[in-house]
Amino acid sequence: IFCSKNSINSYSYSCSVQYTEESSNTITSVSGDHVDGKSNDDVHQFSVNGTKLLKFPQNLEKIFKNLESIEIHAANLSILEVESLKPFMGQLKSFNFTDNNLEVIEADLFAFNPNLEAINFDGNQIKYVGNGAFDSLKNLTSLKFTNPCYSGSASNHSEVVKLIAEIKDKCNDLDAYERYKVLLASSCESLKSGKFNAIL
Repeated sequence: IFCSKNSINSYSYSCSVQYTEESSNTITSVSGDHVDGKSNDDVHQFSVNGTKLLKFPQNLEKIFKNLESIEIHAANLSILEVESLKPFMGQLKSFNFTDNNLEVIEADLFAFNPNLEAINFDGNQIKYVGNGAFDSLKNLTSLKFTNPCYSGSASNHSEVVKLIAEIKDKCNDLDAYERYKVLLASSCESLKSGKFNAIL
């Protein structure tokens, strides 16, 4: 995968994936030039925009130890597990997962990242949201959710509470949940854990 780093965003320093062959999901190393005086430890945001991935990138937390924001846009992903976000253990403040193929948000997806302030799930195919999926997020003040089961956005805490209630009421398609379970089982059997190098 090919990454570029820049210092022009709200998180001050980021790594953006520009291109990769459709491949495996484990980042083992990165190479490239940082802005003078910067290093991997200064990267606060990791972005994927249009890069087709087989699975959520792994090992991000080992290479970029101070990530606060993750953006995965149009990566063709249909699976997002709690194990994908668990390694960040509360340090994430922003999570954007837009224009992917996700149908289900797992009930415990954000259990290990209660400090999230902004979430964007626009442009997925979400039809089922696990019970209590957003309950641990007491600092959430921005939520965007444009999906088949419901569409809405919120820009403050009180609006977020109302939007989550609507999502809970509308996004309960059990058929979608059953399809997701089959997809997870199939993924575990067929996806071999590989490695790729990130070029910054």
